[in-house]
Amino acid sequence: MSTTTTTASAAGTAGATSTALAGLRNVRQLGGMRTFDGRVTRHGFLWRSGRTDGVDPTALHGAGIRTVVSLRRDSEEHRYTDGPVRYHSCPVFPAGQDVPAELADVYRLMVDACGPALAHAVGRIADSDGPALVHCAAGKDRTGLVAAMVLDVLGVPERRVLDDYLASNAQSHLSPDAAEATGRPVTEALLVDAFRRIRARHGSVTEYLSHHGLEPAQLTRLRATALEP
Repeated sequence: MSTTTTTASAAGTAGATSTALAGLRNVRQLGGMRTFDGRVTRHGFLWRSGRTDGVDPTALHGAGIRTVVSLRRDSEEHRYTDGPVRYHSCPVFPAGQDVPAELADVYRLMVDACGPALAHAVGRIADSDGPALVHCAAGKDRTGLVAAMVLDVLGVPERRVLDDYLASNAQSHLSPDAAEATGRPVTEALLVDAFRRIRARHGSVTEYLSHHGLEPAQLTRLRATALEP
């Protein structure tokens, strides 16, 4: 399967943007994807990456990032609360939540028990007054699911959503034998099964997010800002 998703250094962005984001692990933007109705996702409306520890918020702002949405728990986080970039802490897993060792169980937990947190994160992306960056630790599981949800809501075909999701394997040092789930590759089955689980109970990703708190105005705003006219 070929992956056409661009990285920060190959996305055709200005040099300042590439330089500022180059230090992030597993980073890429979600623009340039055609939707079912023939529209295209806006270049740079959303970036996804691994942890942002050590990255100067001023540099992120200079690269055009206006909002950072962190999916990490407080115990994982090296957060910044001041500066030019609006920061939102949206932990997918609450404090004290045991995270399963197997990735398939991690995804089932996210879908079954973390719906409000996922909807909250998508809402913060929708509320951004400019390009947003969503991240977790490795930028592949929590971030991968949230990014896939955003693309699905925008009408990007599932095959293209999967291509972006799987691009994390080529951009990260992952091993099937890694002790921690964050170090293991993602597989197509993980996301396909998660979406199947969502649709079986709610009919669509959009209805799932709406059920868990994404407001109609946020959905409208996301589509308006994330899609080219």
